[in-house]
Amino acid sequence: MNEKHSGSYYTPNETIAFALSYITDQNKKISTILEPCFGDGRFIDYLSYLPNVTKITGIELYKNKITTYMKKQKNKIVTLIHSDFLKYANTTNDKFNLIIGNPPYINIKNMSKQTLKLGKSICLEHKLPENIFQNIWVGFLLASIELLISSGSIFFILPNEFLQVQYAEKLRLFLETKFNTIHVITFKELMFPKIEQETCLVYLTNNEKDLPYILYKHYEELNSTKPVYESRIERNKPLKKWSNAILSDCEHELLSKLSYNYSRISELIYCAPGIVTAANREFILSHSEVKKYQCDDYVIPIISKAAMVRNEFEISDDLLTLLSTKDTKLYLLNLYNYEFSDLPKNLQQYLSQIAIIKRKGIELQNSYKCSRRKKWYGIQITQPGPVLFFKRYDIAPRVILNPNLIHTTDIAYNIKFTKDIDPESFVFCFYNSFTLAQCEFSGRYYAGGVSELTPNEFRSLSLPYRKIDSCDLSTFKTMIKSNEPIYNILSFVNSKTLNAELSLNEIQQVENIRKKLLTRRR
Repeated sequence: MNEKHSGSYYTPNETIAFALSYITDQNKKISTILEPCFGDGRFIDYLSYLPNVTKITGIELYKNKITTYMKKQKNKIVTLIHSDFLKYANTTNDKFNLIIGNPPYINIKNMSKQTLKLGKSICLEHKLPENIFQNIWVGFLLASIELLISSGSIFFILPNEFLQVQYAEKLRLFLETKFNTIHVITFKELMFPKIEQETCLVYLTNNEKDLPYILYKHYEELNSTKPVYESRIERNKPLKKWSNAILSDCEHELLSKLSYNYSRISELIYCAPGIVTAANREFILSHSEVKKYQCDDYVIPIISKAAMVRNEFEISDDLLTLLSTKDTKLYLLNLYNYEFSDLPKNLQQYLSQIAIIKRKGIELQNSYKCSRRKKWYGIQITQPGPVLFFKRYDIAPRVILNPNLIHTTDIAYNIKFTKDIDPESFVFCFYNSFTLAQCEFSGRYYAGGVSELTPNEFRSLSLPYRKIDSCDLSTFKTMIKSNEPIYNILSFVNSKTLNAELSLNEIQQVENIRKKLLTRRR
């Protein structure tokens, strides 16, 4: 069975044991349980040992899984139903104390038309936009709400993206209106190490005497009994990104308060993404390839990877020369204004070769982005900016000076200034603890720990901008070039920026917030 299409990634026994122990600690009366994605029955094997349970219902799309389980295990309180869970939820009148499980992860691209239609209708029934149905677990979560008794609970294993991605924002806000008690549980240990998917546990319920809150707990390992740390959000609800529940109410309020001290980046700049090539490997050449295809007059230098500017304050002529000498892919084919017949023969042959390269069965020349161009190889060249911001980063964002207006691919944003801003000072001032804490707070992160900011998120950041003298700029450049630890760089920049408005205690608090947010993804 194709896991990509079935979404079947079976839950580790340690996670199930943790979930059952956690449920027991909540002291909720549980007599009826629903497992909406039965799989191989491992959840039900554990659930049947809970006290006072009189009925467990398991739903499974694949009949052979039910047959296999029934041959080895029979339990009077267990009922297994062969059905699509979304269809079952739409027709049953049963209600449950607890709905627990690991919903399948099936991307919208791999769903059947029938599933897509059913999922979107569930969203509309809850007065939510259809476009939040990007993965089948969204449908499982919404459908489960209607199957709970009033004091019932949902306990699901969900991808970490649920806590932060924009398409799920309205879903998170909706759930805050439905449940006054929300627990988010994360682990440093990967639950599914064989797949590129970080996961969390999400517990949703209603407790009569509780004020609405979001509890965030982080554990070291799947079998840990005590969290490494936990925090509780009460005053700052609704919370735009549940991943930020890692901060306390006081820490949220400090970030909000301090942001009023400084201009938003949107007040200082406007930015635009770099060039979309549709195929960097084919359209960007090395120095030796430029010579081979006789196209010196048909290329422009371009930065296509953040690693190309590692430990650099600016994109200088010396850097470009070094990259070219290393035969790095540095030269973009700039053919927008050229007919095929006007190009050098060697370049014509090269374009003919790459035109028929297939990706997912589609030739490059017929791919979505290339086919929309006037000439499939004619890449639209965007205007570069004097400063670049690389949207994905590891420890800290990369902002770099671009005095020669070198182009980049869409890995970076081109920054242009709306006011009389010194570009070097802008780069310097960006590297302070407060702005970098906001980067962690506003951005989203992916498996492997890489973080990303969208243009809107970047523009929303606050910046303690001021003109920096040449001596301090020289020190900063040396620190960047010598790959000084980020904490040393931040401490130096803080002393020249944040110190003017904030107390030392506030600066330390902000730095602690930055570090705490960073631990979510590292």
